[in-house]
Amino acid sequence: LPKISIMTTITFDPEKALVILLGASAWPCRPNFRHEYGDDNNPFKRSVGEMRAYFLKHLMMPESNLKDLFDAKDKANSFLKADSLLEDIETFLDQHRQTHSDVFIYYVGHGTLPDNELSLAIPASKDEDADLSVKKLWRRLGKTIPQARCYFLLDACYSGKITELPAKAPTGPKSALFFCSSPPEKQSFVRENADKKNVTVFTEALLKTLRGENPELQRSPPKFSFRDIELPVTTPPAQVPRI
Repeated sequence: LPKISIMTTITFDPEKALVILLGASAWPCRPNFRHEYGDDNNPFKRSVGEMRAYFLKHLMMPESNLKDLFDAKDKANSFLKADSLLEDIETFLDQHRQTHSDVFIYYVGHGTLPDNELSLAIPASKDEDADLSVKKLWRRLGKTIPQARCYFLLDACYSGKITELPAKAPTGPKSALFFCSSPPEKQSFVRENADKKNVTVFTEALLKTLRGENPELQRSPPKFSFRDIELPVTTPPAQVPRI
């Protein structure tokens, strides 16, 4: 008998979705990273702020469902190290594991490749070996919420490297979708605007598409595909700084 594939319609429920925001506005221990942006023109801070607003105001998700670890510090006002970030993420997910089905993980900042595996730069680290390992994050998700649908929104250089994880670390979540700002060996970009409202190119393109502001969505009949996100990201304006 021929195999029959049955497609199931999945309804998104903002009450059952979780969001984890990661990244930093600066990396003071890493002189090779740019960090001279002020609060009023910091592209990383602006990007995470707009993503936060999208989840809470557009998708109408409860604020208690969002864990904001962007520029996260401990009680002594020191930036959290990678192990502490992983512990905070696991604790947050464990508190909601019985009632939530969708998890969004958003990171904006710098990607690094220690031992040719993707890590996410954190302000507490002095070198790439101390950054947040995506493999370790992947395994924590598989341990805590194995059945949840996970969406990785990574706005960082080399972020496409994450697509190698399911084969290398099968103990991760059963369902994952990756939105990456660059291929495994490529860099990502910042758009520096004349009004100083700087923003990362990927997050800007992603939000325009999700909000229906992408001109491609005005076609008749309207269409939406990953291509609508890819085009604005892969054709950045000239002379934009890399991240």
